[in-house]
Amino acid sequence: MRQNYKIFCENRCISLINLTENTAADGFGSILPEQSAHEIITTWLKGGNSLNHYILSNNSPDTFFKIWMPQMIQVEAAGGVVTNPAGAVLFIFRNHHWDLPKGHVDPGETHRETALREIAEETGLSKLILLEQLPDTWHCYMLKGRWHLKHTCWFAMRYEGNENLIPQRSEGIEKAEWIDPERL
Repeated sequence: MRQNYKIFCENRCISLINLTENTAADGFGSILPEQSAHEIITTWLKGGNSLNHYILSNNSPDTFFKIWMPQMIQVEAAGGVVTNPAGAVLFIFRNHHWDLPKGHVDPGETHRETALREIAEETGLSKLILLEQLPDTWHCYMLKGRWHLKHTCWFAMRYEGNENLIPQRSEGIEKAEWIDPERL
């Protein structure tokens, strides 16, 4: 079975792929060995190239980066893709971008608890119905001169209440809005 993880930084992507004997490398283009990862990732993170890379690895992204980029700070987060009865999706506007509500996991908290808490804090909504877990995401970003790898667990949720959306301004959230899927 082929495992494929994607790690994003801005509009660029590194894919960690695991190829078994029964799986061909078709469709992947140039595949680099894991041993060359440190130099490739260092250049890639600094914007030294805009290429997407494929790296042969049996590791998950968090293990891969612990091995090859140990100075990178690991961050755990969770959030939700929340829909209302009309099918609109809940978004927040922060740092000049629309985003899904999410946030860091507090000590002792599960990813599910984090997702529910963060959505309530960032948008003012409570009584969310958690439906199912969605695929996780990983992305890299620079903060205060240090690289971070954020692993986010996502959950599909439904909201059927009538509370007003209240953006969490103390976290820089300017707006919280329901956006129709055709506008996405």
